[in-house]
Amino acid sequence: MKLVDFVPLFQACTTPDKLDSVLDNYGQELTKALFAVDVENPVGLLEISQCFFAFKLCPAFEELESTEQFPAEVTQALILFATTFERAGSFALITPIRAILPPNASVSLRFRAQELIHGLLDIRSGYATIFPLVMDLLLQAQYEEDEDYSSSVVQVAYKFLKEGRSQLRKYNFLTEEIAFTELFSRPSNTHSYPFLAHPAIESLLIGKASGSLTIVIEPDDVPTPVLFPTEAIQRIFRQYITIPVDTDPRTRGNDYRLGYSHADIRERILNYGRADFREACLTVRPVAQPVDRVLLYCFYNLRKHFFTTRYVFGQIIDSLPDMLTNKDARPVFVDLGCGPMTSGLALADLYQERHGHLLTVNYVGIDIAPAMIEKAQEFERSGLFAPNSQFAYYEAWADALVPIIDGFVQVTNPIIFNASYLFASESLNVSELALFINQLRGLCPESKMYFVFQNPNRADRNQKYVQWKEQVRFTRSIVQSVREVRYKNNPASVYEPTPEEVAYELLAFQPD
Repeated sequence: MKLVDFVPLFQACTTPDKLDSVLDNYGQELTKALFAVDVENPVGLLEISQCFFAFKLCPAFEELESTEQFPAEVTQALILFATTFERAGSFALITPIRAILPPNASVSLRFRAQELIHGLLDIRSGYATIFPLVMDLLLQAQYEEDEDYSSSVVQVAYKFLKEGRSQLRKYNFLTEEIAFTELFSRPSNTHSYPFLAHPAIESLLIGKASGSLTIVIEPDDVPTPVLFPTEAIQRIFRQYITIPVDTDPRTRGNDYRLGYSHADIRERILNYGRADFREACLTVRPVAQPVDRVLLYCFYNLRKHFFTTRYVFGQIIDSLPDMLTNKDARPVFVDLGCGPMTSGLALADLYQERHGHLLTVNYVGIDIAPAMIEKAQEFERSGLFAPNSQFAYYEAWADALVPIIDGFVQVTNPIIFNASYLFASESLNVSELALFINQLRGLCPESKMYFVFQNPNRADRNQKYVQWKEQVRFTRSIVQSVREVRYKNNPASVYEPTPEEVAYELLAFQPD
C-alpha cells in the first residue's frame, strides 16, 4: 500500500472504533509506506502531510482529542508520524501533535532536546548552558522499554555539536566555541553519556566529518528496507524469550522485568551487552544469577542482533559458492562466541525463507558461559533446523579443535566461521582466537574457509578485530561495508523501526 491509499481510509473513520480497526489491520503497511517515502523530496513530504492530516482531521480523531483519551494503536500512529517528521526535519508538522505525544516516549524526549537547541536566545552562553539539559533528555530517550533509539539520539547530539560550533564561529565567539566543543569529549561527560563516544561525533570533533552522520567503509546509497520477523521467528521469540520474562513471578509490568529496573538491567546486569555471563551480577538486589542475565540478554539484545545478523547473512550468502545447498559437502558453521545461538537462528530463518525448507547444518557453538550454551540448546530444539542437523558446544577454543576436525570437517568439508558481536567482548583473548583459527587451517589445508565478521560501527568496539586480523595468516576480503539496519520486533506495532548501525566483512582464507 502507498500513503495515498490511507487518505480515504482515514477520512472514512467516523468513530474511534473504526480508526482503531484501520490501524490494527493496516499498521504494518502504514509503517512500511511512511518509511519508504523520501522525506528530503518535497513531493514525498507532501504525501506524508496529506496522509497525516487525513488521520488527524478525521471525525474519529477529533472525538478522541476532545476527550484526551487515545487508544494504544492511535498513540503508536502519532509516534510514527512524529518520527517521520523528525526524519524530515519538519518542526512545523510536529506542532499539531506535540502536546498529545506520550511525554516519556523517546521521540518526545528528543523533541524537547531539539526545542531547547532551537529556542536559544543568547547564543554566546546558551549552547554551553543547555548542554547538560540536552544530554539528560537524550540519555532518557536512548532506550524505551526494550527498544534501542541510540542512532536517533546520536543524530540529535551530532546536530547539536555541529550547529553550536557553526553559530559560535559565525559570530566570532572562538573562546566559547572551544569550551562548548570540549564538553563533548570531556571524560566525565563521555562516561555519563555513552552515546557521545559514537564515531560520527568523534570524527566531527577532530574535523574529519564531511557533514554526513553515517561513517561507511564502502559507500552505498541504497537504503535498507525495514526488517520484520517471520511467523516462525515470532513464535520462537514468544516461546523462548517474552513469555518466560512476562510470566516470571518477579516481573512487575513493563518497568521491572524479573524484578529489575531498565537502568539496572542495561547498565549493571548486561553492561550494555558486554557482561561476563559466567558470573552472577552482585551489584543489584536480589543478585542476578547467570541464567537470569542470559534471559534478560535475550529480551534486550538478542532480537536486535538477530535482525542485523540476518541482514548481513542476506548480503554475503551469495558470495559463498553454494556452500549451504551443495549435497556433496556438509558445511560446518563454527559460531565463535555463540551466545544463545542468535546467528544460528538468523541463518536458519533466512535459509528457510529463501529455499522453502529447513536448514541442515553442522553447528558448532563456542562460548565461555555455560548459561549461554544452555539457552542455545533450547533454541536448537525450536523447530527451525532440519532433524538431521548436528550440534556440538564447547566452552574453550582448545576443547573444540579436535572434535571439529574429527566429527564435522573430516579434512575437506567447508567451514564458515562466524563472529557476530564477538570482538566487542571485554573477555575475548585475541591471541588465543587467532591461534585456534591458524591451527584449524593448518589441520584442514584442503577445506574452503570463510570468516564472517559483524560488530557495531564504533572504533572502540572494533580494535580487537583489527588486532586479530594482524595475527591470522593471509586472508582476502570479499565483502566489506557498514549499513544502518532498521527492524521491528513486533510487525503489528506502528512504533518507529529501531535502527542499528553495523559494520561487517566477509573474509576468505587464501591457501598457504
